[in-house]
Amino acid sequence: MKRSSLLLLVLPFFIQLINCKEASQNLISKTLNNVADIEIITLHKDQNGDPTIDELQKNIVFSPSGLTCYFKHIYNCHKYTQEALPALPFKHFEEFLRHGINTKQTRTYTKAVFRLFDKKFKAVPYINADELIPFLQKLPDLLEKDLEPDQNRKFFVKRLIHFELEHNFEKLKQDPELFIDNLAEKIVESDFTIGNEINRNQLRFSITKLIDTCLGKIMWSPTDKDIWTNFMNIGKELNNLKEKGIISDSDDLDDCQWTLTTRFCFFLSLAGSTLSFEFYNQACEELTKGVQHLDIIPEQEELILSKAAQIKDTIVQNYATRENENINYYQRQKLIN
Repeated sequence: MKRSSLLLLVLPFFIQLINCKEASQNLISKTLNNVADIEIITLHKDQNGDPTIDELQKNIVFSPSGLTCYFKHIYNCHKYTQEALPALPFKHFEEFLRHGINTKQTRTYTKAVFRLFDKKFKAVPYINADELIPFLQKLPDLLEKDLEPDQNRKFFVKRLIHFELEHNFEKLKQDPELFIDNLAEKIVESDFTIGNEINRNQLRFSITKLIDTCLGKIMWSPTDKDIWTNFMNIGKELNNLKEKGIISDSDDLDDCQWTLTTRFCFFLSLAGSTLSFEFYNQACEELTKGVQHLDIIPEQEELILSKAAQIKDTIVQNYATRENENINYYQRQKLIN
């Protein structure tokens, strides 16, 4: 009888789970199914027949015609991937997220947006590093609604606990440890989603995946005076996202910091000989003091070279190359004179 009662208690949730599964196709477009559409979208094109840069970077029109135009003529455009996105990578991404907030979309929509742009960011030649920090700073506000606790799940667990206490209270008195162990197992086994909705951890996985993709694409300008400061601030923002629950797992944070570290070292291998001595002096000074946001994350294995040590070695190598080139330059100047 008790087993039957428990089944009756949870059956509506599982019926909803089975019947409401939907394909993830066209999730973003479907948010506008009920919007009246009387617009005609006109695109200015260049001599090659592609939309101009201004058109590629214009605000998205959230109407059926506007989204059709975006997906067909902007998103699919090679020029959008190669020129528009590297300069302003997060403009349209943020517009889609804000559209989701304004129209009260679910996490499934938000995940679809992250997947949509993760595909694009994988294809871009680079991402302007100056654009990344403001975007990372906006993420907590943009995702606040999506990362709230699951009320449906909370309600289900509450009812499950109430049922067990009401019907198995004698077992609790006889063997509290066994009762709690069985209850914990039932709660873990009840980890399901309502309808086609995803849970917070599934969304966090897509968020972290996109952030890692972006970190693997960022590039600095060798003439920028704030390269080191920018690099350090990106690392600090990643730690802030961990503190605010956007990145939930310490291993995921470590992976992101490693992606940032290896990308920065790659940049130094390309442009190290052109960077100023001021950059090297600043980097060496701060590395000597310690990089807190890197040092607090232990490495996977004790014998692995740490992120800070990896950066320091690369800095020292490129600094030496820079000094040698500088000496050789003055020697050549003396020969010429």
